[in-house]
Amino acid sequence: MKNNIFKLLLLLLPLLVFQSCMKDQEDLFDEPSSLRMQNTLDKTRKVLEGSEKGWLIDYYVGDNQQYGGYAFTVKFDSLTCTASSELSTDTATSYYKLTTDDGPVLTFDTYNTVLHALATPSADNYEGLHADYEFIILSADSNEVVLKGKKTGSIMKMHPLTETPSVYLNSVQSTIGNFVINGASGTVDKTNLAILVDIDNRQIEYSSSNDSTITGSTAFTITDKGVRLYEPIIVNGQKLQNFIFDADKTILTCTDVSNVTFKGTLPVGYFKYSDYAGDYSFTYSPVSGAKTALTMDVKLTPTGDGTTYKLDGLNSNFSPVLKYNKSKGILELHSQVIGEYQGYKIWLCAWQVGGSLTWDPAAGMVLTYNQSASLSGKLAFKWTSNGYPGITFNSFIMWLIDSNGKSAGAFVNPAWAVNNSNRFYYLDSLIKK
Repeated sequence: MKNNIFKLLLLLLPLLVFQSCMKDQEDLFDEPSSLRMQNTLDKTRKVLEGSEKGWLIDYYVGDNQQYGGYAFTVKFDSLTCTASSELSTDTATSYYKLTTDDGPVLTFDTYNTVLHALATPSADNYEGLHADYEFIILSADSNEVVLKGKKTGSIMKMHPLTETPSVYLNSVQSTIGNFVINGASGTVDKTNLAILVDIDNRQIEYSSSNDSTITGSTAFTITDKGVRLYEPIIVNGQKLQNFIFDADKTILTCTDVSNVTFKGTLPVGYFKYSDYAGDYSFTYSPVSGAKTALTMDVKLTPTGDGTTYKLDGLNSNFSPVLKYNKSKGILELHSQVIGEYQGYKIWLCAWQVGGSLTWDPAAGMVLTYNQSASLSGKLAFKWTSNGYPGITFNSFIMWLIDSNGKSAGAFVNPAWAVNNSNRFYYLDSLIKK
């Protein structure tokens, strides 16, 4: 009888242990998951509303942050948010929502001209720039809110502002105007570090000449005092992420590690945006065959946005726009729309004489410094192809494109002609008067 009772106890023991474990599991959370999630959202809302002057967001754009980071600010109340950014002088107010989707989510679910600007499709980019407006909330307290973009997976951090958004963003604009370098170099302890800087896309590449394990690339955001990297550069266990920029000395100083500075460099023939304004002699060939040179008077006029110029003097109907590449200090002329005619878009297309033309806005030619021709004291620039894959451009041609983006043939109209032609053969030079 005792043996039978003992055997029965042995059979019941796993059930008793399982029941005990279940009891322990039940006691682990004394609230249902839905209530816990709601508590998290309520706490996050209090954190967001708690910053008196709002929050600064390092807002990274594109898959793998390929378009870099930008300074955005957002001020929250219980229902709405007011946003501003370095990209515009506008502010915009809209609703936001704290919700759940396999975790707590912050979503800007009504259109906001500031917060949705980089995600909005355009004629040149029908997908927008793959910018996020829905974010998984990874953590939130009064010092920092860490978000993860649902579309791109980029980590974006918010920090409370200690000054008004306009004051902070004005300081960012000042940094942008002064941050003109294409590289920098320095040492961390005894490790050499060289950095290449792409200002326009806000990317860096770094490497060390005496430690092959230190190499990589990352995006950056421009701050009120310098730059902040998306991911830190790690050298001998030390993380380098935040830098102050001294424009007068062209020096980057790391604020994360003491006594670490980098001397900035500029490429030979680098020119600031303001250097290009003025009157020029433009030389090209008006006819095919022999490269018969023709020189006409033109003017480069700043548009006022700090990034583009108008080329005036070709024809009163149009003035092509040249983009200033701040990383290289050069002007670029790309394929672009210059007007409309009978329902068609008139494009000035990059063209390889005897070969291809394209209305891809990435195609075109650039102005590079011609040092040998500048010896007389006049700035001289040479037109060269911009490195578009597979085509070496040397000319431009006017072309009609229909509403479906299809070619409708060459645009030949005397009212739009330059020297009786719709074609610019063999662009040669631009010499400042």
